[in-house]
Amino acid sequence: KSPLHSSDIIYVGTRDRGSPHESHRMVLKRHEPVEVFDSPETKQTEPAMQKPMVLSPPRRDYKTSQYDKEWLHRIKLEHSEGNRRLNQEIAATAKLQDECRHHDEEIDQEIEEKIRQLELKSEGMEEDSKSEGMEEDSFVSLTGEQMELVEHAFSNGREDEVLSEAFNISIKRRDVATLHGLEWLNDEIINFYFNLIADRSRKLPGLPKVHVMSSFFYPSLVQNGYTRVKRWTKKVNIFNLDLLLLPVHLGIHWCLAVIDFRSKCVRYYDSMKGVNEQCLQVLARYLPQESQDKLKVPYSMADWTCETVQDIPEQMNGSDCGVFACKYAEYVARDARIDFTQQNMPYFRKRMVYEIMVQELL
Repeated sequence: KSPLHSSDIIYVGTRDRGSPHESHRMVLKRHEPVEVFDSPETKQTEPAMQKPMVLSPPRRDYKTSQYDKEWLHRIKLEHSEGNRRLNQEIAATAKLQDECRHHDEEIDQEIEEKIRQLELKSEGMEEDSKSEGMEEDSFVSLTGEQMELVEHAFSNGREDEVLSEAFNISIKRRDVATLHGLEWLNDEIINFYFNLIADRSRKLPGLPKVHVMSSFFYPSLVQNGYTRVKRWTKKVNIFNLDLLLLPVHLGIHWCLAVIDFRSKCVRYYDSMKGVNEQCLQVLARYLPQESQDKLKVPYSMADWTCETVQDIPEQMNGSDCGVFACKYAEYVARDARIDFTQQNMPYFRKRMVYEIMVQELL
């Protein structure tokens, strides 16, 4: 046998891991028989394997390995690409923030300009009111004592407790509660307040002669006809009036109808800027029927007109239609310019509570 050199030797494990030679090693010399040493006592000669199986490659130095350099280079490229995408996202986010900030600034400027115009318009209206000699203060502040009465009405207590009673209407605590916050006004509050308007007209000289109808009048007239409502005016001759005010309830929305005998016009006020031709026509037909029944004479509507009033304050939520209808009526009943806005609704709600409690309009 020729001597073995270190360059001619490779070490491999046993192919059959389940064999008795599992823990032994085979020493292979190129093109030579292989001796398998089982133990110092036993030796066995086998033919050389045609294709020895190398289980692991020679160990490489990671600092000089071409494979590792390529891997590191690829990792660096991926890391650089990730940073590039991240920087692009950061830049895009910053640009979007700048655009949003610029948009917000434009909106703020528009709002400020609108407020400025409204202030100028309000100042002009105040000057016009002064020049016309209007003495009424539509926005008189409530005193401390008045606010205490309002808070008492809103305070906890029995819902059926009667807080005010007049015009054959009892206002209970649960009725007053409809004037709190953004609650919807009920029929009791509407009818009581309209009667306060008519009562003021009777007491104060110089105001138009006003009569008001119940909130149940219009639905009954529409659904059942004139015969069901003709007795509602047995104690009043509406043709001697200046104004007839009618609250109009459309299920979930309050409006106001006005029959103006001075200008011969039937007007409709809707805080949502709606149009209700049916209401105008029904009321226009009502007048000849009322004249024929009460006065026994025909009544001509040839000179009358119907109008849906558009130049009025507009409701900006879904809760204040009842307050708008009440305030339309209150302004119309004293021939005042309707100059309030949505922003006045919280004040009007408190003021209406006080006026209902003391049974008199301020």
